[in-house]
Amino acid sequence: MKDLVLDRYSLSYGQKRILASLSLSFDYGASYAIEGKSGEGKSSLLKAIAGILPPSAIEGGDILAEGKSILGRDGILGSMVSYMAQDPPSSLNPYLSAYGHLKRTMRLFGKCDKKKCLEALSFSGLDCNAMECYPFELSGGMQQRLLLAQIYLEKSRIILLDEPTSGMDESLEVYVIGKMRELCKERNGILIYVTHSPLLLSDADMRLRLDNGEIDKVEA
Repeated sequence: MKDLVLDRYSLSYGQKRILASLSLSFDYGASYAIEGKSGEGKSSLLKAIAGILPPSAIEGGDILAEGKSILGRDGILGSMVSYMAQDPPSSLNPYLSAYGHLKRTMRLFGKCDKKKCLEALSFSGLDCNAMECYPFELSGGMQQRLLLAQIYLEKSRIILLDEPTSGMDESLEVYVIGKMRELCKERNGILIYVTHSPLLLSDADMRLRLDNGEIDKVEA
């Protein structure tokens, strides 16, 4: 059984089709880069897997993880699935420091450990000086890395990233995706990310292209 399966999955909003009948499997320990023009449904696909589509979404088919349907299922975000939105400020509380965000994440899974929070920051390429910074004190790329540090603490096996390195230079984006791929291998999980970066597209185990709501191209 594949780890994550789209079984004739479709998505629309009213009369507007976003994703056609997609049938696609994602394997353990592998990374997948998704490319495509704006409006092709890339972000919607990640949100569908994470179960965070708006109520107006009309879904068909199924999404299965480890043989069980997760379509519209509550309670999987942060445990089975980790998701990073394209717009970092929308996911960060302006009244919490970086440490506050990491503490909040850790408390979802048990006792807070400051050493583990520092480990998470280091994993994502941030140093201890960022610990007491608030989101407005961090650059866009640093905000993205804070969100990746949260994902490190969540321990989910399905990791979904929407343009995770758009605020970073080339050397840093390669470093960050390299670390996320390592994390995916360690957890024997699945890493799926949307990107326009040629470097990151070529770095993935598999490259998918969405065109008019359909998977137009799949290549290694």
